[in-house]
Amino acid sequence: MKIRTWLFRILAIAMALGIATAPALAMTVKGDRAAWGEMAAAYKKLNSLSGYRMKMTTPNGMQMTIDMVPLDTMHMISQMPGGRGSMEIVRIGSRTATRMDIPGMSSKWQCGRMAVAPSLPPDPTDLQGTVDISRGPDTQIAGTPVHTYTYTVTHTVMGPAPQRLVKTTLSVNAQTGFPVRSVTGVGGKSTMTTDYSDYGAKFVITLPAACG
Repeated sequence: MKIRTWLFRILAIAMALGIATAPALAMTVKGDRAAWGEMAAAYKKLNSLSGYRMKMTTPNGMQMTIDMVPLDTMHMISQMPGGRGSMEIVRIGSRTATRMDIPGMSSKWQCGRMAVAPSLPPDPTDLQGTVDISRGPDTQIAGTPVHTYTYTVTHTVMGPAPQRLVKTTLSVNAQTGFPVRSVTGVGGKSTMTTDYSDYGAKFVITLPAACG
């Protein structure tokens, strides 16, 4: 993967973790509405925690670890495929810090401030558009019993970009009610797997001294 493409994808994900979500009333739900309610409850429970971790992987080898402290703090480290570089992003409230460890590029922290600091992370049940959801079979992930839900949403991914069909399969712990794993693809490609862990973690996330 070219460095430019990798950086664009990382920044796109970072922006997705900071975009303002649309009002819930803008969402039209088709299919199993009870399943949608259960999924919404799982995310609400997750985002009521003091913190948790998301590990994202893509088929081409890109890996991201994101420590979340709802509703306005995160620390993300992304590893480029093949060990060719990494990116680190910190956000606390409206303030951000970004640095890259890539040969030939500056590794200094780049500090910034967002004009609008939306809550983290965005709740998929607040997306704008039409969702079609169905309940999948109960199964297990690493020995943990889970309920599964598959839903598709057609919406604009970023800014003026054309609308894309986003399909996600979410697995929720049948005993605790927390999300365990989600597998998402956009427009039939770019599948990303997100594993959730460290529920209730007490992460200490601070801005680097250069941005303090």
